[in-house]
Amino acid sequence: MAPDRDGRTWEEQGFRNLTGFAWYRRRIVLERPAAAPNHALELDLGLPFVDDLAEVYWNGRLIGRWGNLPPHPVWFGESELGVAQLSARATFSMPLGAARSGVLAIRVWKAPFVFFAAEYEGGLVRTPILGTPPALDALASTLWFRWLLSNLFTLAVALLAGIASLFAFFGWLRDRSRSLLFWMALYILHPLLLLPYLTIPGVLSFRQGYGTIALVICLEDVTLWFLLVYLLELTDNRRLVLWTRWLAAGSILFNGLDSGLQAFHWWEWPGHRFLTLDIAFTIPPLLMEAYPLVLIAFAVRRRLDRALWFLAITAALADFLQGLGNWFSAGLHWTHWDFAAWFWAPLVTVAGNDLSPITILNTHCWWPW
Repeated sequence: MAPDRDGRTWEEQGFRNLTGFAWYRRRIVLERPAAAPNHALELDLGLPFVDDLAEVYWNGRLIGRWGNLPPHPVWFGESELGVAQLSARATFSMPLGAARSGVLAIRVWKAPFVFFAAEYEGGLVRTPILGTPPALDALASTLWFRWLLSNLFTLAVALLAGIASLFAFFGWLRDRSRSLLFWMALYILHPLLLLPYLTIPGVLSFRQGYGTIALVICLEDVTLWFLLVYLLELTDNRRLVLWTRWLAAGSILFNGLDSGLQAFHWWEWPGHRFLTLDIAFTIPPLLMEAYPLVLIAFAVRRRLDRALWFLAITAALADFLQGLGNWFSAGLHWTHWDFAAWFWAPLVTVAGNDLSPITILNTHCWWPW
């Protein structure tokens, strides 16, 4: 297939549910530079975003690759601006003493689908860029700067949450009887732990991210449950505390199984075996994300401080909205239900930073303390 000028995936071009290998080919004519007709000109090829891996050939000769192809594939998820892949571009030189044409071929490998697969996937998601090394270096620097500006709010919240978590943890160390501080320290740490997964591009491979983010979300869910038990003064309800412990154990079990599934070479498994297990291990924890609403229901008639109610309700709402977003994101590749976009759509944009309902609610995790 030929590269799409609009940077569409190959599924958007009509190749539905295609995984494995495919080729992009295009003949390119490189004109002789007028200023230096007898000198070689070094050109770089930038790959802003490939789904998932790529090898680049010029006139049949391998000149570079992005990631590692099977049998031991390593690939990275989509970064916000493609800065990770642009900074790891394939580089090659072509002599331009005379007008010269050649065939640029890109061999792309698309991994098997997962439960949280996007609506359209596969191939060169964005058009490759050909230019001089200084030009592409300048473009990569510009993209990194834009990325930094658009994530200042998220980075600031994560930093402040980490600081608040340390204060709460040290407070618990001074008085071990204050269990509320222990669970608060663990819970408000999640914005910092989620940074490599949701914000910073190129830190984790797709397999590392998909295999471990379940444990991070599990930590967020479980610590929130126990935090609410202490915030809402429900520790006197022994049966409810027992239910919370059993649900926490179940969440850890299923999320652990889902993460352990990544240890296998699932891209070589026949049929949809990995996808079936991924779904089976993911659905129970998704159902458990509604549990904070149960805890709040048990505490409705209790007379609590307004600040505690504010923190409890915003924390539960943030977790519940994130759970709904996860629910509607699951199976999106096949259902095409775009309801999840409502939860992540920005309400306002401040200095290039998109503030969605979940982002705003998550600021509860540090400022009241």
